[in-house]
Amino acid sequence: MQLSYGISMIPTIESSGAWLLHEPNSVKRGLQSDDQNVVRHSTQQDTDTFWQQLSKEYGTGVRRGDLVVALTPDQPDKSVCKRIIGFPGDTILRDPLCLHLHNHPHNTHDQDSRYVHVPKNHVWLAGDNLTNSRDSRSYGPVPVSMLRGKVFAKYADELQVVHQGNFV
Repeated sequence: MQLSYGISMIPTIESSGAWLLHEPNSVKRGLQSDDQNVVRHSTQQDTDTFWQQLSKEYGTGVRRGDLVVALTPDQPDKSVCKRIIGFPGDTILRDPLCLHLHNHPHNTHDQDSRYVHVPKNHVWLAGDNLTNSRDSRSYGPVPVSMLRGKVFAKYADELQVVHQGNFV
């Protein structure tokens, strides 16, 4: 469990803070492709505890769009919560907010620097509040080894679980 606060994940996580529940097993299971179906094998689902059901649902690997807790490459003593945007092999538009600047006729910015190739064993992370988030746009692709866990619930005023990267 980790306390998360700040403006980088607004509106998903309140700036005043929330406790995030995350588990490392999904990260240990690796990256899961977008077209791969999750298969759950359970004959005891009725008798499973709430936590066991969550572990089965959310401990199946990390997917594009999942919320994760990670260490930052330039401050490895600091944990952050971000969303996985890119997988190894993806080509990512570095900063979609600056797209209009790059199309300006007087812009001399190198066209190729707008895009980043996500290398093997790395992911691209972004905050949901792109105008106020320090994320892969600042520190680049993040090694998978720096992911600490996939977020499966948050607690602020009430407990909310994650479904497909969003709290329900």
